[in-house]
Amino acid sequence: CPNVIRGNCIEEMGKMQAESIDLIVTDTPWGIEIGDSQVFGRMGSSDVQFDDNYHTTFDMLDKAIEQMWRVLKYDRHIYVFYACEFYSAVRKLLEKHGFSVHPYPLIWDKGSGSYPSQQTSYVHSYEPFLWASKGKRLLNGSPRDVFPIKRVPPEKKIHATEKPTELLRDIIKMSSMPGEKVLDPFAGSGAVLTAAKETLRQGIGIELDGVYFTKICDRMKETT
Repeated sequence: CPNVIRGNCIEEMGKMQAESIDLIVTDTPWGIEIGDSQVFGRMGSSDVQFDDNYHTTFDMLDKAIEQMWRVLKYDRHIYVFYACEFYSAVRKLLEKHGFSVHPYPLIWDKGSGSYPSQQTSYVHSYEPFLWASKGKRLLNGSPRDVFPIKRVPPEKKIHATEKPTELLRDIIKMSSMPGEKVLDPFAGSGAVLTAAKETLRQGIGIELDGVYFTKICDRMKETT
């Protein structure tokens, strides 16, 4: 389907023209606790298994971010969702390749916890993401750094870590203009592409997993 590429994002971005993208918004694969073991990669896929080795995963992200820097135009922004425990590592990778990272994470306030309280800990009800720049570009407004937006209901999710399009529309509108190109190298559910289309931007997605690739294509056909 148009603007959705199936393949390895490092290889596919390597085929793209340098400085051809106006904004990158992505949710990269991170460690997810499943029972007593930690698995690096996406949940719910029947097609692709990511290596569960920490160093292998970050080597992949290192190479991916290097390509993100190459394809992004100067004076443009990038947003990266990440797991809380990887803040320092992700920030260092972005800075290694030239990005200027905002010193404080932006916060998506989900409005409800991920799991019921057992009175043994605080319920996790937010998710951080990093905002970084290649060069300088003003935001289209003066937003707060907390986005109180309800999560996608479980029964409507295409992907386990899917972000609500309302959140994605907000940050896309804040960092780009209509007609500009928005790239998600780890397209997952296709939510970034949906939000880009809904805000009159050109969404481009890359997805390795054939199951999700098909779901993204189906979703884009339904998006107006």
